[in-house]
Amino acid sequence: MSKPHPTAVKSFNLNHVSYDKFRPSFQKPLVEKFLRDLKLIDVKPLTSKKILELASGTGKFTENLVNYGWKDNLVVVEPSEGMLDSFKKNYPQVKAFQGSSYKIPVESGSFDAVIIAQGFHWFSDLDSLKEIRRVLKPEGKFGCVWNFDGISNALQTTNPYSYLLDSSLKADTTDLPPKEFANNMMSQHVWYQKVTEFMYNFDAKVPQYRHGKWRKVWEDNPYFKPGVESFYFYPLLIQPEHVFDYWLTRSYITDLPEVEQKRAKAKVEVIMSQWVEDNDKVKVEDIEYLQRIMGTHCVVSE
Repeated sequence: MSKPHPTAVKSFNLNHVSYDKFRPSFQKPLVEKFLRDLKLIDVKPLTSKKILELASGTGKFTENLVNYGWKDNLVVVEPSEGMLDSFKKNYPQVKAFQGSSYKIPVESGSFDAVIIAQGFHWFSDLDSLKEIRRVLKPEGKFGCVWNFDGISNALQTTNPYSYLLDSSLKADTTDLPPKEFANNMMSQHVWYQKVTEFMYNFDAKVPQYRHGKWRKVWEDNPYFKPGVESFYFYPLLIQPEHVFDYWLTRSYITDLPEVEQKRAKAKVEVIMSQWVEDNDKVKVEDIEYLQRIMGTHCVVSE
């Protein structure tokens, strides 16, 4: 492939507003570990280093870079016109360009790090990696990060890895491999496991993080060597009426005919009525939420 995936561009042009509203942000403990592995934080953020964020979307990860102090040395590139429109509204102070991993509109050898959040699975091929290598300085680092909902092949790794847990979570052991460890964490809220399993039935035709196919080129290419991986688990609240809204931000659900979307929503509501238990419910200022365990996974090149 030498151009952005058409399903991705079409869907994100349509759902960029709901994506910005319903997709979760990235949690600080994992973000800080990720940026340290990228050599962007030492004792403090090294904001003199130049970062390129590729496939920035509406700026879900960019928020963290801005909060750490990056401004003039931060550039983002996004292929979707709709996403870029939302991004510029959210971060008018950040340099943003329309472009893709196949033709990044920046000079060669000009960045200390390239970051891709929630996107590498769409363009995980040698052409993209060659272009990413081109824009990096000789000692530049490359890293990817994803939030994830369920257990998948993407969690299987032979690389060094570490776990981080939110302070509210406990683990009987951290000796389990990532796929089993994630199952132990996420099985605390069965309702969401059931919803996730159902929604995953729709994603077979498009590249997805959970398929794990991105690992093949990540781990075997002439431009980068795989390095450390980190996994973070944390509880996240969602209002019951927004559960399907969240899944509707997925390209493969946006791409469904309206009648299929309605059927999927009805099925999600049935699953929730059958599996939500009292210990899944949390009230905050008289608003009822459901709790789920989310994961975040980051990988950094050597």
